Amino acid sequence: MFAWSGNQCAMPDCKNELVDDGGTMLGKIAHIHAANGGGARFDASLDEEARRAFENLFLVCGPHHDIIDDLNREAEFPAELLRDYKRRHETRFQRAEHEFLERYTDKTRDATPIYPVTLDALADALEIEEIRNCPDDIAGITEFVDKLARLPRATRTFAIELAARMRDHGGNNRLPVDDVEEAFEISLADLKRQLDILEHHNLGDADDHFGQWVARLYERDPGGNPFIEILEFCEATGRSPEELLFELNFALYDRLE
Repeated sequence: MFAWSGNQCAMPDCKNELVDDGGTMLGKIAHIHAANGGGARFDASLDEEARRAFENLFLVCGPHHDIIDDLNREAEFPAELLRDYKRRHETRFQRAEHEFLERYTDKTRDATPIYPVTLDALADALEIEEIRNCPDDIAGITEFVDKLARLPRATRTFAIELAARMRDHGGNNRLPVDDVEEAFEISLADLKRQLDILEHHNLGDADDHFGQWVARLYERDPGGNPFIEILEFCEATGRSPEELLFELNFALYDRLE
């Protein structure tokens, strides 16, 4: 990326912009070593390609371009000083670009799902022998893991907390929206946003249940609420739900490490 990232002159403390609101270029390309003989800091040992290379260029505002290229002021702006200005300018905007990328990186890509194969540990923890080595249950959990892997991390936390409250209310997969709103101390708009995300990932929604709006988590096919399943497995084995929710290590359902 070029050193003129950020629409600001590369010279220290200069606030002049390089592009106006209409998109017109205001800045000028400056050479550390002049492109042609007779120019400021011309270095005959450099070939034409080197003099026109990115390493020898940086963008500054018009006034600074004229100052830098003024032969009468060449001693004020030696090549090493200009290289330092270029380096500092690049570093500053590369840091900003890095922070931007870090901020907007898809965090759901941080972990690669590890799928179950036998469900031996899950069968032992839940005391349900029928799910051991059951192809349908293995396929159902695998499908759930794929959905979970795409679910934003904050919504995974919301879903597991919602599942915990559902379990406290007898394992019901539905809770009145008013109850969830008050229990979580969140606005109706925030609750709706989380439920919309769950619906988008086919894991839950808000539903009109006999005239009452309820928050709902979908059951896996076959089986029950997969989030409650995580809670019960972790309670029985002493594992942390984060290992399943965020590390996506569902091989734990096969065996305990």
